[in-house]
Amino acid sequence: MNKKKYYVLRPEIIRKEVKKNHPGVYTLGKFEKDEFYVKYVGRSETCLRRRLLEHAKKSVSKFFNFKQFSDKNSAIRNEMVDFFTYNGLDNKIRPSLREGILPGIESCESELNKLIKNMRVD
Repeated sequence: MNKKKYYVLRPEIIRKEVKKNHPGVYTLGKFEKDEFYVKYVGRSETCLRRRLLEHAKKSVSKFFNFKQFSDKNSAIRNEMVDFFTYNGLDNKIRPSLREGILPGIESCESELNKLIKNMRVD
């Protein structure tokens, strides 16, 4: 994620800051006492801008952070890492490891911990 770079979740800001037609990951959250609290982790495999604009219409979160990638597999990996990094998320669906995305990695707790430790991309 972009370190210490948070944006107000508004359509005009999203259109200015987020490129069209690029995959990426994002966090939605809020500030309390000058500290950012992540409430939701998500990704788009095709257009991060479109996904964030959808959240801007309905989200209770007021701020977002993001990182864009040139390929969808990087977005999938980074969403997985972020999802298991933060506690107390409002996500209703847990990201899944899909066949071919992370060859040789089984979906068990110890393997996910290795993934988080070795694949974190800031």
